[in-house]
Amino acid sequence: MMKKIITILGLCTLMSAPVLAAQITLQSELVPRVLNGEEIYPAQISAQNTIEIDNGENQLAMTVGQIVFEDGKRRKFDSQLLLLTFDAQEHAKLALTYDKFRTIEEAKAFEKNPVVALTDENGNKVSFSMVQLNKGGLQGFRDYQREVADYRQAVNKEVMQKRIVDSPVVTQTLKTSFNELSREDQQAFMQWAMSNLK
Repeated sequence: MMKKIITILGLCTLMSAPVLAAQITLQSELVPRVLNGEEIYPAQISAQNTIEIDNGENQLAMTVGQIVFEDGKRRKFDSQLLLLTFDAQEHAKLALTYDKFRTIEEAKAFEKNPVVALTDENGNKVSFSMVQLNKGGLQGFRDYQREVADYRQAVNKEVMQKRIVDSPVVTQTLKTSFNELSREDQQAFMQWAMSNLK
């Protein structure tokens, strides 16, 4: 009877065990802020600074928080928000690292040209894209989730505008409309267009 109970409990445990998702471990000075548009809470981060991520495309926003030396004194450096987009294979174990800096000058150089490395569990490089979301003022009082949402909205709007402009139908419509204008209207349009070039 006891063996049956243990077997049943074992099967229940296996069935209720969560499907292993991919995960990413960040170097200790890297602070995860937003994952796939949602704020990251401390409970989601393990003691090893690891978080679970989706299989497939992910977007992770993080900052660097490190002690540096400035004029012989130690101070905390908090970077601007870095937004990474990358793909994770099923059950992948990724690692995100950067070269630590010692001085405020090195930290400022990183701020101008941030460099991080994303690797898999075998040390192979994983491709990613990264943008830095700059904002002035005190870095500790930022709404990271809102900044990421605003950035994503701006990118989506730009992509849609590009699709419309690049559309053959729109291009043909513009050409046809322009050709139907009188010579004076065409000249007026061209003057307006020239004065509004970016």
